[in-house]
Amino acid sequence: MARWLFGSLALGMMCALWSANLQAGGKEDKDAPVKVTHVVSKADSAGKQKVTFTLDIKEGWHLYANPVGDDEYAPNATQVKAKGATVKVTYPPGKVKTENEGGKVRSFNVYKGKVQIVAEITRSADAPAELTLQYNACDSMRCLPTTRAKFKVE
Repeated sequence: MARWLFGSLALGMMCALWSANLQAGGKEDKDAPVKVTHVVSKADSAGKQKVTFTLDIKEGWHLYANPVGDDEYAPNATQVKAKGATVKVTYPPGKVKTENEGGKVRSFNVYKGKVQIVAEITRSADAPAELTLQYNACDSMRCLPTTRAKFKVE
């Protein structure tokens, strides 16, 4: 029992470090299952900008797509939220994943490999916006805690 408890605590700490590393905007952990990069366009005269997020998902891992296609998994869907701006997000289509959970067959949409999400924001020229990219990374054995990576757009 002590060995199981120690292993669970160690896994929990590793997950928290992966999540905290991305949230802090610091140097990314090269062992993290998802590498996120982003490109911000210049604002046009109406204050509109495009932010393109590229998510490079390691082999063997997946993220819940948006839309995920299963109401139970909806809270885990990859999403972009904005503070200080209005946002319109274009999510790529996911790939259908089917699992058998205790005799119940479930199908839902996931992202694998490299995907791009485009957020079109409109903000005041004199005020920055904050975008939050939220996703849930899973492999065949476990899901990590939800990651919320924050990005300032000026």
